[in-house]
Amino acid sequence: MNELKIFAYSGEELRTIQREDGLWWVLRDVCRVLGITNHKMVAQRLDEDEVSLADLIDALGRTQKTTIINEPGPCTRSSCGRTSRRPKHSNGG
Repeated sequence: MNELKIFAYSGEELRTIQREDGLWWVLRDVCRVLGITNHKMVAQRLDEDEVSLADLIDALGRTQKTTIINEPGPCTRSSCGRTSRRPKHSNGG
């Protein structure tokens, strides 16, 4: 089962999904925090094991396919952009 959690980073909300294989981040949110506008292009540059799709419920109650990454680390590489801002997950509390 996928469990959605929301974390705050520098005043921004980042959605994460806890899956059996670990913590995954919503790529669109990570890109927004990093100032990257084209998250689909970023997804194309990531390795197959770094990106996946998940079903999330939108504000209207519809199920939408959402691109997720298995950690925000790949987005700090050259595949994502020019910034060094990196969202970090905190297990405390």
